[in-house]
Amino acid sequence: MLKRISIVLLSLLFCFLSACAKEGPAPSAAPVQTPEPTPSEPNATPAETFAPSAFQPGFNGYFDGEIYVSLGGQDCDFYEDWYMGGLNFWIISKHAIGVSGIRADLPVGMHFDVDVRDFTEQYHTVYRMNADPEQASATANDGCFLDRHVMMLEGADWKTIGSAKKEILEYYDWFFRQYGAITEPTVMDPDTQAREQQIEAYEKMLDAWRDACDAFSDDRIPVFFVYRVELLPQGRFTDESADRLILTLGDRKTEIPFGEWRFHSTTPKELKPDGYGLRSDSFSLMTFEGSAFDGGYAVFKDALSFTVGHDDVTVTGMRIFGSDISPDAVHVRRENAGGNTINDFYWDLQMPLDFQSGQTVHIDVILHDPCFAEYECFRTFYLILDYEVNGFAHSDPVPFYAHRRNDVIETYFIRFMGMDLTDYYRYGALYYGESSPDLPESFLPRGDA
Repeated sequence: MLKRISIVLLSLLFCFLSACAKEGPAPSAAPVQTPEPTPSEPNATPAETFAPSAFQPGFNGYFDGEIYVSLGGQDCDFYEDWYMGGLNFWIISKHAIGVSGIRADLPVGMHFDVDVRDFTEQYHTVYRMNADPEQASATANDGCFLDRHVMMLEGADWKTIGSAKKEILEYYDWFFRQYGAITEPTVMDPDTQAREQQIEAYEKMLDAWRDACDAFSDDRIPVFFVYRVELLPQGRFTDESADRLILTLGDRKTEIPFGEWRFHSTTPKELKPDGYGLRSDSFSLMTFEGSAFDGGYAVFKDALSFTVGHDDVTVTGMRIFGSDISPDAVHVRRENAGGNTINDFYWDLQMPLDFQSGQTVHIDVILHDPCFAEYECFRTFYLILDYEVNGFAHSDPVPFYAHRRNDVIETYFIRFMGMDLTDYYRYGALYYGESSPDLPESFLPRGDA
């Protein structure tokens, strides 16, 4: 029997909370004068149909009650030939600091330019689901105050939301299989009519939340200030490391321990690219999706993508350089020269895989490690694909700058307001990218099956 990776998998079911246009049902108290479903409506509160496990991450960013710095869980090696960025972090503050009042210094001999930008206004703009297209386009971005943030402030019952949405999705899937695409009035059996009445009640709950979010005004957003800081290395790399950063905020200087960044003047031979016989579409992965509530899982969609050249290729293995993390699951999707999927399957990393000339291959990699269970996480490693062409061995390395994208507003809610978002991540979590599919037990870490 397939076992779910509970937190990660739920976002497939809750895609209704898409990045900039999401839905949700009414809470136990209707927000912004929006009426909630009455008890007389059929099953206005759905029964729980799933029971994902809870998981509490380690909140390891710097926080002193006044400022939050998203540095923590850093364990990185940077090679000059491969460096693609990633030395950046967020500052969330109760008080305005101003771009000119922020300085960042690494205690190393290398020189870094520092780029500071103010994102405060962006994070205080509410995305309007019912706005006209021009306004919606102007506010639809990662930094908006989205409807899920409104729902968090209003105390949404995420367990009810998740259960309702799951039942709606399951109903429509069942309905289509039962009746197909209906284009004219159709008499349904009594059981279907009763179930549809229940679904309509759930949808009314979702509509109530949507209207509440559209009625939420910008001036109700809590006041906080957001700055993004990026360190840009200049000149040649030297062999040195840093485990802390000196941050100057106005007239205040703070030392921020964060883990370790290691800089290298030379690149190991294992990372010298070969790539013979393949047209690689993988250059580097800069961030990964999901959250620290995923129980230590990280999903890297299209970690490797390539098209086979003139000669057939046999993939013999995959390994990670620069980390003791190892893949827990590898999902392979194979396309023909016309772009049509031939098949997709899980690979055990043991059996060689044969790919024909012209085929395109996409590989998703799912990793599990305690470092991914920390709220702030930045790891570097290099995924190396080993393969043979005409009996000769080759390899193709792809750098991973595994920097998790945390939501700034949610970070503010958790650290400054003490908000418990466990149920949100258990039942209605939104992730920026696609989540892991069900995994066979043989692919799960020992002790987790």
